[in-house]
Amino acid sequence: MKLKQIIGLGAKITRAKIFRRKLPIKVAFHITYRCNLRCPFCCRRTVETPEMSTLQIKKMMKEFKDMGTYFWVFNGGEPLLREDLPELIDYAKDLGFYTSLVTNGVLLAQKLENNPSYRKLDFVQISLEGAEEIHDKMYGQGAYNRVINALNLLRESNIRTNILTLIAQDNLGYLDYLIELFTQYRMTIAFQPMAVQKENDLGSSQQY
Repeated sequence: MKLKQIIGLGAKITRAKIFRRKLPIKVAFHITYRCNLRCPFCCRRTVETPEMSTLQIKKMMKEFKDMGTYFWVFNGGEPLLREDLPELIDYAKDLGFYTSLVTNGVLLAQKLENNPSYRKLDFVQISLEGAEEIHDKMYGQGAYNRVINALNLLRESNIRTNILTLIAQDNLGYLDYLIELFTQYRMTIAFQPMAVQKENDLGSSQQY
């Protein structure tokens, strides 16, 4: 964030505290639960819910902006499957949002190359689980190289990037590799324990 943005956000928070108003600073919006991958550890793609239309999303974004929201996160599923995402990114920037994208990264390089709207993003969080052999084992053949291509384009575009790594038994030996990689790319990294979906005695699912 630029200094001007930090000052503006600080002023909003200060006014909210003074007048004792609730301020929805950040919205992480699951724009779709569809995904282009079939990762065995992820249950989001099994969620069946109608998706909001472009106009509905724009109306919602404007309402949150009027309430004082500053950060807008496009999450999923895989948000890049929404064909209207470039239009929504443009609208988010027109509203003055600090925009973020959470993605598995497989489709991102192609999107960055073919549509300038994606280069307006302020921040991208991209999944990477280890070296090529382990990442492709978890995400599918060729996924690693697509993520690396995306990381290179994000760096060229000066888009702040965070690498998100799930900690699982299969990739425990690759954490040093990832730390070296994010140092090379000058990106931040976050580690998250893997949640496994299991079915309990009552027939409903629960995460561990």
